[in-house]
Amino acid sequence: MQKQMVHMNCGFDKVEILSGNIGYVKFNMFADPSVCGPTVVAAMNFLSHVDAIIFDLRENGGGDPKMVAFISSYLFDKPTHLNDLYDRKKDETTQYWTLPYVPGTRLADTPAFVLTSKSTFSGAEEFTYNLKNLKRATIVGETTGGGAHPVAGHRIDDHFSIAVPFARASTPFQRPTGKERALCLTSQ
Repeated sequence: MQKQMVHMNCGFDKVEILSGNIGYVKFNMFADPSVCGPTVVAAMNFLSHVDAIIFDLRENGGGDPKMVAFISSYLFDKPTHLNDLYDRKKDETTQYWTLPYVPGTRLADTPAFVLTSKSTFSGAEEFTYNLKNLKRATIVGETTGGGAHPVAGHRIDDHFSIAVPFARASTPFQRPTGKERALCLTSQ
């Protein structure tokens, strides 16, 4: 799995500086930071002097919340509470915060934009939701896919399986109510 992630450049498709000194980064997953952290460091260091940054998550299917926290850490200059995941079976909550240190320059004062689509899912939704509610980014695009809760697959028979949530995401901005099923976003 690690070799496959590295072979896919950890989901990073494009990192460039557009005219007007606008940074653009398109990546399609939030991969394990223990494997893909160096790819993020290289991308963010390449964009360290841009006047604005665009995160293109229109094809990002999500991934590891630790990577969400790692990438988010480049956008804040102080510890910031991002998200919590409550695991029902373990009856425990894991908090996710920005990291106190990142290799390279932080872009805490650089305007940020996130592009979304109906294919933006899971961890990509968390990243977008966090930045939107922390007033750290402008969100542009379609309503996302609605897959905020971690799931586990269970086989029903030889032909069917189902994905059942085993944990639920919550945020320091707004605790979920009984009617909320996902952290869906709408365009600003």
